[in-house]
Amino acid sequence: MHAKHSRTDPWSQTLGLLHSLSRTAERTRYDAVPASRHVQRRVTAAGCAAGERDAKIKVLERPTSRTAIVTWGDATSCHYGDQVWRIARASSDGFCALSGQRIHRGDVVYRPSHYRLAPANAGSMMLAACVLVAPIE
Repeated sequence: MHAKHSRTDPWSQTLGLLHSLSRTAERTRYDAVPASRHVQRRVTAAGCAAGERDAKIKVLERPTSRTAIVTWGDATSCHYGDQVWRIARASSDGFCALSGQRIHRGDVVYRPSHYRLAPANAGSMMLAACVLVAPIE
């Protein structure tokens, strides 16, 4: 199952508008914060923007040592019933979508696989250690 994303979709436009309005409000609050706290607020905002919303994630199976089949559901952006994730090295810092743990660049992670079109959750990562111990559902 793949979510359809279209820039002309009214729901996507509404979400985009709400997101931009919330970022404007966040920027106003951010500007009022002393400089010493700016870095901490950016890290927090990056964690939220990277897809760590209330996504429902289940590992369905691990067919090979380098792949996992995952069901991913996020009420605000997408639902994938049987998405293939592949092992890789994190190209940037982030947060594990499965556990919420911090991911550092170079950590071994699973990422959504894509060949032509990137899925809506393409920027998401899960720590490989978390995927390997996750119960198979």
